[in-house]
Amino acid sequence: MANEAIWTTLSQATLQSSGASAASTAIVSGGTLATSMHSLFSAVDLVLTGTMAASIASTSNYFAVYARHLNIDGTADAPVPSASIKAKFVGTIPFAGSSASAAQTGILENVETSWADVEFYVENLTNATLNAGWTLKATPKTLEPSA
Repeated sequence: MANEAIWTTLSQATLQSSGASAASTAIVSGGTLATSMHSLFSAVDLVLTGTMAASIASTSNYFAVYARHLNIDGTADAPVPSASIKAKFVGTIPFAGSSASAAQTGILENVETSWADVEFYVENLTNATLNAGWTLKATPKTLEPSA
């Protein structure tokens, strides 16, 4: 139908190409989404891919994602997320919970990107270590009227 809202996407951008291992409960940087990567788009889908050092339980098979806004007042940035500062929580990325060393991929859809530059942080809320070499990618997208 004409004028229905449809998602328009841009090419996927790699924010973290080979992350260091992340123990259970660790918070690690997932990389920065610069304004030049998303300035015309209202949201991104975040895709986390990696392997676990051990099997993960179905009750703890996810990662929390936090956003740290950069250059919020000139060159001043928001605080880095930590165990005591979990300010801008944006959602969770689930993993299937299969055996260790099997490749896992999870997605967090429609993360708002109305702010300028943002750095994403991933908190490992599974019961196992996320092995080194994981990736975090972002696909910018926005709603537009169909033709």
